[in-house]
Amino acid sequence: MSQQLFPVVACLGLAILAVLCLPVARKFVLEFSALALRLAMLGLLAGGAYLWFRPGDLPAGVSKLLDGEPWLGAILPDRASAYFGICAVSLVVLVLLPLLATLDVTRRLAGRRLRRVRVLTD
Repeated sequence: MSQQLFPVVACLGLAILAVLCLPVARKFVLEFSALALRLAMLGLLAGGAYLWFRPGDLPAGVSKLLDGEPWLGAILPDRASAYFGICAVSLVVLVLLPLLATLDVTRRLAGRRLRRVRVLTD
């Protein structure tokens, strides 16, 4: 990317983030966050399925992480086995599921029902 485009992209990104911080965009931010998290989790599961068939393609960063955290190596099967990718991804997805549930609940609460409750309580 050209050096001249960096300031334009930075200002555009700053403007988009400023709009998303407004209280009017609350429901949109929740919808977008839930969708992004859901797609990321599906991508992780697809990566685990890929490692099922090609366990030798394990990224070096994952091996480095496992070397630094011995308790993870004790929980997960051998890195060369076909089950390793699915087990590792399952742990990450299990950790992210409560966050997805929280986003879904708050997304529903930010809808029209919340507006009706606010009118009733006023």
